[in-house]
Amino acid sequence: MDFKYSDEAEAFRREFRTWLEANLPPRRSPDADDDIGSEIVRSDDHDWNFSLAWHRQMNAGGWVGVNWPKAYGGRGATLEQMVVYNEEMVRAHAPGIVNGLGIMLVGPTLIHWGTEEQKQRFVPKILSAEEIWCQGYSEPGAGSDVASLNTRAVEEGDYFIVNGQKVWTSGADRADWCILLVRTDPEAPKHKGISYLLVDMHSPGVTVRPLVQMTGEKGFNEVFFEDVKVPKKNLVGEKNQGWQVAVTTLMFERSSIAAMRDMMTSVNKLAKLAKTIGRNANASPNGRTAKPKGRAAAPNGDTTSPKAETTQSGAGATLPSDGTAWPNGSSAWDDTSVRQQIAGFACDAAALRYSNLRQLTRRLKGLPPGPEGSVGKLAASDLNLRMAKFALELLGPYSQFEHGAPFALDRGSWNYRMLSARAFTIAGGTSEIQHNIIGERVLGLPKG
Repeated sequence: MDFKYSDEAEAFRREFRTWLEANLPPRRSPDADDDIGSEIVRSDDHDWNFSLAWHRQMNAGGWVGVNWPKAYGGRGATLEQMVVYNEEMVRAHAPGIVNGLGIMLVGPTLIHWGTEEQKQRFVPKILSAEEIWCQGYSEPGAGSDVASLNTRAVEEGDYFIVNGQKVWTSGADRADWCILLVRTDPEAPKHKGISYLLVDMHSPGVTVRPLVQMTGEKGFNEVFFEDVKVPKKNLVGEKNQGWQVAVTTLMFERSSIAAMRDMMTSVNKLAKLAKTIGRNANASPNGRTAKPKGRAAAPNGDTTSPKAETTQSGAGATLPSDGTAWPNGSSAWDDTSVRQQIAGFACDAAALRYSNLRQLTRRLKGLPPGPEGSVGKLAASDLNLRMAKFALELLGPYSQFEHGAPFALDRGSWNYRMLSARAFTIAGGTSEIQHNIIGERVLGLPKG
């Protein structure tokens, strides 16, 4: 098996790497963690403005929507080049761009289904982030089964009058436009009678209420539509045939989630964490801490100085209060069980990468993405969750410090990762749905 990229892809890599090295902005602060959060959860105006400026700089350089057709402002990048693009973004620790939903979902959907007028009106401003987009699919009674939606749209002259509610709408608090699924024929079967509209979020009758998440962020929202007027020219596809358009958007969404950044990056961060957490000298080989006998010795051997005091950090893990390392390299990494666990994560991450490369080979051969993509999505979200759980076990009481809190180890980033990890088991199709797809369409098991 040949894992080498083509000459064309490597030339693309060199060009993008050169541009990143010349244009990458300085980190927001010495302690900034640029892979924490996303546009969905950026409730801080400073972070949002930083990312918006970076997005526009990348767009000016021609590095936003690189897989879009050249006729619509993209580079026409191949699948192989997109893999290289993501690898270089990770390698450079580049901040994420904004309007990701518009770039990944709305733009490609409009390019495929939109009228020429819709393409000319909306597509350029998606790339430039002049207009931010959100996705109005889920409702209180229609989550994984989106086709059960009840938001209604009734024709009235040149408009649709929309009434209903959407929930878990990512980024709606900052969005200018929304791709909205509505029911235009309540008498038709649930997958029929649905239409796909483009709705101005600044229209009278649109109300956005942020939902506070476990992380403290407000990226998800519930959105209410009360007699909202939507011009008929904003209908994408045919009336009552919006489910076909919606499925196209969902396919773009799931392929983008399955193509998550290399999980080995998180494995390396976890290994780094283990190497910075000290182990109690009285800990037994199985990681349980023996009862302390007197005051612990500081790295310099002093047992009387206040700096010699220690703090507990996980099962058998301790840290000197002055932040210095313990002698003889006695970190959590020296525990064989810790190394074995992280090695297991590394093996899973490598297997996931090779599985994704197999899917890439399938696409390069001209074959459509298959249901096997659900395996990648399921495996990636599960691995992400397991690593976050293990990190909190290593941190012990320190795991309770929220992201950015004083005295938090690793800036509390693993606490944030743990709280946000569940989102990836839900977004783009829940893990339960992925299990069903794998069982029925990959393994050929009968429906329960």
